[in-house]
Amino acid sequence: MKRILFASALALAVSPALADDDYGQMNKLAGHVDGYIGGLWLSIDGDTSDATAYGGAGRLNIPFEQMWNVQFDGNVSAYSGDGSTIAISGGTVHAYWRDSSSYAFGGFAALEHYDLDSISFYGWHVGVEGQHYMGNTTLYGQAWGGELVDSGSSITELGLRGVVRYYGHENFRIDGEFSYVNLSGAGGGADSFALGTMAMYQFAGTGISVYGRYDYKYVDTDGSSSADIHLLTVGLRGTFASGGMGHEPMTLIEDDRSGATMESPHIPVNALF
Repeated sequence: MKRILFASALALAVSPALADDDYGQMNKLAGHVDGYIGGLWLSIDGDTSDATAYGGAGRLNIPFEQMWNVQFDGNVSAYSGDGSTIAISGGTVHAYWRDSSSYAFGGFAALEHYDLDSISFYGWHVGVEGQHYMGNTTLYGQAWGGELVDSGSSITELGLRGVVRYYGHENFRIDGEFSYVNLSGAGGGADSFALGTMAMYQFAGTGISVYGRYDYKYVDTDGSSSADIHLLTVGLRGTFASGGMGHEPMTLIEDDRSGATMESPHIPVNALF
């Protein structure tokens, strides 16, 4: 139980500014797929280790009833180090209302499966989310609750996440985010604080983007142990849509306001190497 609790706390996978215009006035049938690779560096009470991180994800947004949308996410990720590989797979469903010129709000539900060497368990969570659009900036917030379940025992999970997306131009995006997760169960509890940043650039007229991302996470398990985690990844993303402006692929900011814009929160399950 304690090992699962600790492992659950470790996870985490320019041009002139834009005018204050509306982008992507219509919600679109759209989505994207991406893959990434990178490295993870972990320090637990002074003991250090590292791992290779890799994975991929896909999203599909389906509009219906004017401003209502449903979005499906699927993701896989893995961390390999010291002869062990930790694999995570899952899916999320979002249902939300969006006015592409101002804001979006809705809810989501997710199910994930974790394989940690000889330990296998699953997690579920449900939550609310919303976005506010302000010219070239998007504010995004999520709150959720759920459980991590392993053969009769469970850990309660509560989380908050906030993201700022800034567009230096229509195909260049910078993210900054903060998240907090609390885990509690019969074997103890843990608190996780995380900061992340990402830069993404899409090649004009192609729908192909490259990105780099850095995440830092601090984990405290009831004051008895602590961990610092650094995760650095680079990735490639391809975006598709039923139609962009001029029938060209959507720009990054159009995708943000009209496409598969919602995200699965970084659920706090990584690897205990």
